Amino acid sequence: MVSYLATPFVAIGAAAIAYQQYKVNHNKLRLDGYERRLRIYQEFRKLQGIIISKGTATDRELVDFRVSIAEADFLFPYEVMAYLEEFYRHAVDLAMWRSMYRDYSQVPHPPDYDHKKVVGGAHEEMKWINDQYEPARALFRKHLDVSG
Repeated sequence: MVSYLATPFVAIGAAAIAYQQYKVNHNKLRLDGYERRLRIYQEFRKLQGIIISKGTATDRELVDFRVSIAEADFLFPYEVMAYLEEFYRHAVDLAMWRSMYRDYSQVPHPPDYDHKKVVGGAHEEMKWINDQYEPARALFRKHLDVSG
C-alpha cells in the first residue's frame, strides 16, 4: 500500500525537478542572448567613440564593425538592424567626405573640388553620429533592460 502512495509523490518530485531544469535552461538561454545583444551595443558604442575622438573611422574599423554586428539580424527586431545599417552608412559617408577633404595648402586640388561642400558634408555626418547617443540608448534599452 505504501508503494502505491509513493508513486505519485515520486512523479510529482520528478515533474518539479524537470520544471526547475527547464527554468534554469530558459534563464541561461535568455542570459546568453542578452550577452550577445549587449556585445553588439558595445560594438556600436565603440565605433561611435572612435569616430567622435578621431573625426572618422578607418576602412578596417568600418569592416570590423560590420563583421561584429553581423548576428544582430538574428538577435534584434528589424528596427535595430535598420538603425545599425543607417549608422554604418553615415560612418562610411563621413569617411568618404574626410578622404575627399583638401586643406587650402594641399596642392593640387581636384578640378571639381568644392571645399564648402566637402566640409559641410563631413560636418553634417559628424553631427548626426554625435547626436546618436540618446536615440541609440533608447532603442537598445528596449532590448537590453533587465530591470523588469
